Amino acid sequence: MIRMDNNISSSVKKYILYSAAALTMIAATVFILYQQVSKNIINTNIATMNEVALHDSMAVESVINERWSLLEALGDDLRQERFTTTKEVLAELRQGRHFVNAKMLVLVDDKGTVYRSTGLIGDKDDAKIAQELGNEEKRIVKRYDYVSPNYVQFNQEYLLVGVKLKPFTVEGTTYTHLAALIRVRDIEKNLSVQSYQGEGVGYVIDTNGYYVVNIYRSHNFMTRENFFDDIKGRSFSNYGSVEEIKAELAKGTKSFATTMKKDNDRIVVFRNMDIPDWYFVSVAPKAVFDEQTNQLVAIFGIVCGILLLVVLAFIIWLFRTQKTAADSKLRLEQKHKAELSEALVLAEKANRSKTVFLNNMSHDIRTPMNAIMGFTDLAAKHIENKQAVQGYLAKIAKSSQHLLSLINDVLEMSRIESGAVTIHEAKENLAELINSLRDMLQADIKAKQMHFVVDMSEVQHEYIICDKLRLDQVLINLTSNALKYTEAGGTISLRIVEKQGKEAGRAAYEFRVRDNGIGMSEEFVKTIFEPFTREQTSTVSGIQGTGLGMSIAKNIVEIMGGTISVTSEEHKGSEFIVTLEFKLAEPDAKPAGQAGQSAAQKFDFAGKKVLLVEDNELNREIATVILSDVGFVITPAVNGKEAYENVLNGEAAAYDVVLMDIQMPVMDGYAATKAIRGIPDMAKAKVPIIAMTANAFMEDKMAAMAAGMNGHISKPISLPKLYDELNRVLHK
Repeated sequence: MIRMDNNISSSVKKYILYSAAALTMIAATVFILYQQVSKNIINTNIATMNEVALHDSMAVESVINERWSLLEALGDDLRQERFTTTKEVLAELRQGRHFVNAKMLVLVDDKGTVYRSTGLIGDKDDAKIAQELGNEEKRIVKRYDYVSPNYVQFNQEYLLVGVKLKPFTVEGTTYTHLAALIRVRDIEKNLSVQSYQGEGVGYVIDTNGYYVVNIYRSHNFMTRENFFDDIKGRSFSNYGSVEEIKAELAKGTKSFATTMKKDNDRIVVFRNMDIPDWYFVSVAPKAVFDEQTNQLVAIFGIVCGILLLVVLAFIIWLFRTQKTAADSKLRLEQKHKAELSEALVLAEKANRSKTVFLNNMSHDIRTPMNAIMGFTDLAAKHIENKQAVQGYLAKIAKSSQHLLSLINDVLEMSRIESGAVTIHEAKENLAELINSLRDMLQADIKAKQMHFVVDMSEVQHEYIICDKLRLDQVLINLTSNALKYTEAGGTISLRIVEKQGKEAGRAAYEFRVRDNGIGMSEEFVKTIFEPFTREQTSTVSGIQGTGLGMSIAKNIVEIMGGTISVTSEEHKGSEFIVTLEFKLAEPDAKPAGQAGQSAAQKFDFAGKKVLLVEDNELNREIATVILSDVGFVITPAVNGKEAYENVLNGEAAAYDVVLMDIQMPVMDGYAATKAIRGIPDMAKAKVPIIAMTANAFMEDKMAAMAAGMNGHISKPISLPKLYDELNRVLHK
């Protein structure tokens, strides 16, 4: 019983401790929230005051700018009217007063004489007008009634708005300035809306603090003609004195705010106007903001009371369910440890796979590199033995092709993992695609004396909408894999079965690639589609590769919305099954005898002029020899800018074709192509341009076409493809 009481006492103490901690946290939170909300309210209201000040100052600026524009327009009219007498000028000035909406218009000549629209000339009271307008400023605006330290009558307050004219002469008098007297009350109409419970006010003052626009003279602390005199003696939240505020304004600070303390605190916003030497001042009582804050405090009190009840209820619930929570936490920790352990196993497996991959790649890359370097040395030593050198060069070419395929596999896998692979569908003929595949594999099949069987008897629709490049890539990877792992004299078959699609106008195609090669173990079949995996290393099997081909094929199939599976048995062979669904297309109506025409066509490049744009000296030298051998006349350029200038400054038919590298200094191939296409002379602008670049992906080809190019050849250069592309472009 005593032990139970101790447990109860301990639980009560814990409950009280939790409650006290919760109440302390709530109080601290409420205090912080109150401080933050109060600060946010003030900042928000200052921001609002800034917006109001911006609106009102822009309204004043708009009125002044409008009058300046009207005066300039009137001045142009006066200058163009070709008056013969001063009387005519003054008559037109009287009419212009209504156009400008002014109390009075005045013209000033180059001697300082003032001509009023009322007809009065050279009045002694106009000396100030002449003085104000006599400066070098193109536009001016001044208060006209600052002569008295006391307030003048409201209806006598004016602004002098003037502009400098292009001088014109009538009866020997040269007029240089035009000005208008504008009633201040016309501007004050734009500032007649009060805010903040009728306590917010706005003023326009000049650099000395004198009120330019002030409709609130009855305000309890605005009792003088000068704003700075009105606020002298008060303290400010961010500034020590009025002089510091003046200095801040003089620096050109666009907008800033301060709290003015004395009697009733007020928030003051200052804004530099776009009109020289004018400031806009917005003033509002801080009590208005404090009232809003107090209302929020009341709301906070209610919310905090509710929050307190919720927290207390939560503590009770937490107290009662403590054991359950502890057990749940333990289970979560165990699950988390299991997940971490599994992730560690997967990471170690991935690291092992990458280590194996790097080891294999080290061997597989060094093997063709060793062949290339070795046979190059042999060719150099036996340069006189033509037959031996030709053999060495053939082996160098074969090793180079293998090295290129290794690099392409690694790059393609990187693009897939980064999500850079996109699908570009077009109308294709499935039979032609398969025939091209067979032609591509024919040399390897013949070399190994193998049988390659294609069965399309179950295909009803040959024309489909697909991405030919990606479908080719999948089928080439599968058939090449079968070629690698099937011994000489073996058989490879490609069977295509058409099945009903999920929707009308679509069909599902099943591609079955079967071989009777070495097959795979049951364990390896489970991992064949993982990157960097190979059942045997190249050292053991003698078969070179990266272990990426099947992973690339699987990823591409899934991107195309299909599936891939495999069955295999060691020493008997393997079968890969790819299922893809395509939209059906209408067959093409080709005229008889069209097929095979291009194959029979002969290349004729003799005398053709090519602009070869290549920044790499070795690549430029290789391309020069290749093109010269088939009759091209070559002009080299080392960057896009030089190529553009050659086309721009050359004759209209200076070049039959341009071979353009992409990545070059000064100006790249895309920019150069766009610049050439923009040449006004269409004969030059339409010169055929073929990209010849190491940027070899479909997206790169599309980028070349988008830049205005006519074709695309990827490096390393394949001579048949280069000649075929040149022939296509030149004879298009």
